[in-house]
Amino acid sequence: MTAIDTIDTAAIERLGDYAPDDVIAAVDGVLSQGAGAVSYVELYHRWERQQWRTEDLDFAPDARDWQERLLDPQRRQLMWFMALFFHGEERVAMELTPFIDAAPTPDQQIFLTTQVVDEARHARFFDKFYREALGFTEPTIGDRLAAVKDQLSGGFTELFGPVLTGVTNRMRRGDHSLETFVRGIVTYHLTIEGVVALSGQRHVLQFFREQGMMPGFRNGFTAVARDESRHVNFGMKFLKEAVAEEPRMIAVIHDQLAIAIPAANRIFDPPPGENGPGEMLGFTMGDLHAYGFETLQKRLHSIDVPPPFHWKREVAAA
Repeated sequence: MTAIDTIDTAAIERLGDYAPDDVIAAVDGVLSQGAGAVSYVELYHRWERQQWRTEDLDFAPDARDWQERLLDPQRRQLMWFMALFFHGEERVAMELTPFIDAAPTPDQQIFLTTQVVDEARHARFFDKFYREALGFTEPTIGDRLAAVKDQLSGGFTELFGPVLTGVTNRMRRGDHSLETFVRGIVTYHLTIEGVVALSGQRHVLQFFREQGMMPGFRNGFTAVARDESRHVNFGMKFLKEAVAEEPRMIAVIHDQLAIAIPAANRIFDPPPGENGPGEMLGFTMGDLHAYGFETLQKRLHSIDVPPPFHWKREVAAA
């Protein structure tokens, strides 16, 4: 049995032992069979099998590692990197509810309710980490989110602000058209989760794994990545079906990517007032962008959508 096989049902206290690439391979392995290979009901059953509790995570070793093993520049870099995920998880937990009403079928709606629960758990995971490992003592999760808000990049503010809410507000106003739902899936499941989040998770988890530190965070963040593999598979399945049903959705996907990708490219920029390092925790911003671009091409291939023509021109000129 391979690591990919056992990740599916691994207990929370063992998840951090797996290489991040194995978790991501679990996503790509399903997608390589075709985005329609797994049903919405099967994705729901996978959610039932993969339950985990934030209260089972022990951050005492992480608190020691944070103080004793990380250098000041590394802690500073990680603070703004973590803030992106902390705020991102909280925001999408609030922004995903319109997707449930807008989804075309009951099976899709039922799965999306599980995703809202996942995102709320992810926000609680980061809140527990901030409290117990990083020493944030503010009285509420809202106060702790506010305490790190100045760490957010302009790309984050744009992607989770007008780009995402521009689509979800249309759903809230009753626009449940296929085009609007496709735009929402492209923004969240493809861009935010399928490219940005998995790219960031992969590089940070790899750093902590190589250094043999932050075991509680590794366990929890790997569980987050495993959850998001289900979400990405849902999104890619839906987009593949939408394109097969209405080929004009290819142009809609391209158009929404043109709106979302510029903000996504700037999401890991340093916060205002801080110069970005050439290398961060063993990887550069160039590494993140290259990995994200390759990942996006894989996702598009899995749903039978060619990359936008201008990408081909840029690659040829490179």
